This record gives sequence, structure tokens and C-alpha cells, in this order.
Amino acid sequence: MIKFFRKIRQKLLSENKFSKYLIYAIGEIILVVIGILIALGINNANENRKENKLEQNTLLNLKKDFQLNKENLESVLSDNEKYIRSDLKILNFGRDKSSIKTESEFGILLDDLTALSEFFPTNNSLDNLQNSSSLSLIKSQELRNKLSSWKPYVESIKDKENNTLELERKAIDFIIKNGSWLNVDEASNFKALDKYTLPKSRFEVDNRTLLNTIEFENIVENLIMHKNGLIRTEEKTLLLVKEILDLIDKEIKK
Repeated sequence: MIKFFRKIRQKLLSENKFSKYLIYAIGEIILVVIGILIALGINNANENRKENKLEQNTLLNLKKDFQLNKENLESVLSDNEKYIRSDLKILNFGRDKSSIKTESEFGILLDDLTALSEFFPTNNSLDNLQNSSSLSLIKSQELRNKLSSWKPYVESIKDKENNTLELERKAIDFIIKNGSWLNVDEASNFKALDKYTLPKSRFEVDNRTLLNTIEFENIVENLIMHKNGLIRTEEKTLLLVKEILDLIDKEIKK
């Protein structure tokens, strides 16, 4: 093809047809430019396909992680709401002695008082994106913003969990000094000792008397407040997870 064009140019020049040669040269330049533009267009289209495929794979991996986070958070929330209801029963017992009929029933509530369901997020895909500075693969600015706010939400949950666990340790210390853990474990069907059975306490202790002290009442009330704050943060984080999943689904469908 190049030889063909060269022969045409040489023939026009040899015949002194400069004006025709000029027109021809301009036409040839235009054809070359068009060819370059077509090649660039094809290359850009291929690159766009590669980027779209990579983005789709990224979105699918993120979706798997955040579906796990959603299920995990819903389970954690359900547990912690159960625990706070138990704590409220303990506090109400201080006013209504008939609300908890047996010491064994109270023991189950004490077990919930010192229990907390912790949230452990699945961040593999998001960590890979952030560590490799590849978050820009995701075209949606709104989705990128939501993903960037995920870690601060998780850190807020962890801070509140740690504060609650610290207060639970105070409750455990108080029960150890003033009550019977054997009674609590018996009431909650403690199963940690697979081959052995815990004996009954040799002390005549009714753990319901713990609420005869203002210190224990304050510990329970503080735990309720801390767990309530934790639950509110977990609910906000769950809402963020749902928003992220909705945005991911919209991007996948594009």
C-alpha cells in the first residue's frame, strides 16, 4: 500500500502536476489521521472493556464481603438487644421483687449482663483496593465515598465495644466479691467443662441480693447505657452496609 502511494506521488511530480500532488498529499495525511484515530478508538474500546471487567469483578467481591458484614451485624445486633433486655429486667427487679421468681432465673440474667456480641468485619476486598490505591476503579463517586466512610464506622463500634467490655469486667469483679459464679454458671447451663460437672456452691447465696447495693445498681445502669450506645452505632453501621450493597447492585447492573 505504501509503495502504491509512493508511485502515485512520483508520477504526479514527474508530470509537474503540483496542485494535484498537493491535494493528493493532503488527502493522504487525512487518511493517515483517520487510521490513527480508528486505531486509538479500538485501543480505547479494548481498554474500557478491560476496566469494566475489572470493575465488575471488584464490585462482585465487595458485594460478597458486605453481604457477610450485613449478616454478621444483624446477628450481633440481635444478641446485644437480647442482652440489654436482660439488663433492664435486672434493674426492674430492684423495684419489683416479684418480677424474677427464682434465683436461677436471675442467674441467667447475670450471664447476659456480662455478655457482649462483638462485630468482626470482613474487609478483604476493601483492604486490597485501599492498599493498592485502586479505589478509583469504581466509577461511582457516591459508592467510593460510602466505602471510604466504612472504616471509621467500624472503629466507632470497636471503641464502644471496648468501653462496654471494660465495664463488664467491673460487673464480673463485683459478682466475684459479693455473689456466686457457680450459681450463675449452673443457671446458664455452663458447658465449658466437657468431661466434668461443676458442683453446687457450698455457700447459701442468692445473687438477687446484689441489687441491695447502690454500687451494683449503678454498674447495671451504666452497662445499659453503654450497650444502648453500642446498639445505636451498630444500627447506623448496618444502614451504611445496606446503602453500600444497594449502590453496588446499581453499578453491577449498568
